[in-house]
Amino acid sequence: MKFIIIQRICTVLFILILLALFIFPSGYIQSIYEQASAYVSSAIGAAQNDDMPLAGQYAADIVELLNTGSNKIKRFINHSVVNEAMSEAVLAQKMCLLDDKNAAVAALIALQSALDALYEIEHFKSNTLL
Repeated sequence: MKFIIIQRICTVLFILILLALFIFPSGYIQSIYEQASAYVSSAIGAAQNDDMPLAGQYAADIVELLNTGSNKIKRFINHSVVNEAMSEAVLAQKMCLLDDKNAAVAALIALQSALDALYEIEHFKSNTLL
């Protein structure tokens, strides 16, 4: 009788741990993605309006956001995807500092693509399964 109760408690704990493993990383990735995407959109807008110092500040904010979150993200996502997003963010920041509008916008668009790839890894949709 005690064994059955212990077995059921262990089963419930196991299910709760599995749910936590699927819910918390997804929420964290979504939070980082939404913040970084908002910064990218603002940086692209600033760069297109020839306000490169503001675009550079947004790019620096993205680099800082990815720096603080990358260690946690690397625990459950492939390192190469996280490193690609980080390298694109650093490149965008450098292009903004060099006042190269076209290169900065291209780097920011590439950064958005890398962030989209990072987000799609964690959030399954029907078209990603096919």
